[in-house]
Amino acid sequence: MTRLAVTLATVAVLVLSTGCVQRPEHSPEDAGIPQARSAAAAGIEQLAAQLTFTDRVEVLAQGTRDDCGTIRNWWFDNSDLGYRCWMSWTAVAVINDVANREDLIAAVEAEVAALDLPFTRGAMLRDYLELYPDQREDMPLGIGGTDGAYGLGISTEPFRPEFWQTPIRAGMVGSAGDVDEPSVADVKATGAAETLTISISTEYWRTEPAEDPGAISDPNQEGVPEGAAIKYWSYGDRYAFDLGSLLPGFPEQCLAKPTVDQASIVRYEQPFARLKFDLVAGADATHWQRVRDCLVPELHPGTTLVAYDPYIEPGSS
Repeated sequence: MTRLAVTLATVAVLVLSTGCVQRPEHSPEDAGIPQARSAAAAGIEQLAAQLTFTDRVEVLAQGTRDDCGTIRNWWFDNSDLGYRCWMSWTAVAVINDVANREDLIAAVEAEVAALDLPFTRGAMLRDYLELYPDQREDMPLGIGGTDGAYGLGISTEPFRPEFWQTPIRAGMVGSAGDVDEPSVADVKATGAAETLTISISTEYWRTEPAEDPGAISDPNQEGVPEGAAIKYWSYGDRYAFDLGSLLPGFPEQCLAKPTVDQASIVRYEQPFARLKFDLVAGADATHWQRVRDCLVPELHPGTTLVAYDPYIEPGSS
């Protein structure tokens, strides 16, 4: 069992530059900030102690970062958006006993399921399925959650030796805590094809209240059951559907539609439940919509449905 120890007793504070300002209005030692910093460190340490992974997870490095600075609206009028302080703890790890990316996703989801922390189950699988098919093996994937004022995150990305940066060089950790610097050789020695970044972060000081962006609605999700999601792509030369979930059970009755190409149906249950199928050649957007309308109301929480319409080359008739 892998338990991640966090040392936050000697957190270093990095003050962000504010352009031409000679004397900052605030400093990391302003009244109240040291106490807030200590509380943030204690909260991160408490949450990190709950990140108890199985022995499959090999931690290569971990460390902390603490920053304070004046935030400015560089894109508009350079106005002062307030003085803020935030802290993060990051670990870099691998899971090397997986055969492919789908196995890795299932492994991370299983590790998260065993934790008593509020991660959003199925988020990494959803990230994977919602990518354009040609990018699924190359793009970073993530799963996260919030615990009060603390953000939790686990992300994975393919290990590319020519682009590898240590946690310090990549800016994920500062000079404080028990920081290591895994080299390309260290990562290669694990045999892992991807690296995991595990993080806990919080903003513990702000002179100006945070703006509430309000609820952001996605019209594509209208009518989709809570906890499920739908994504649309133009891809391939057929109308098609791809469903994935951590739990088995898809709307099988929709496969009886006469426009479903029975020979195209692919099902599997491991490492997660998956159902893929095309519509028959000659099917049109109306047939596609009917199958979609059959599938969507029956989706259970955690299911992602990807609906494909045929890709048409720009300029072609």
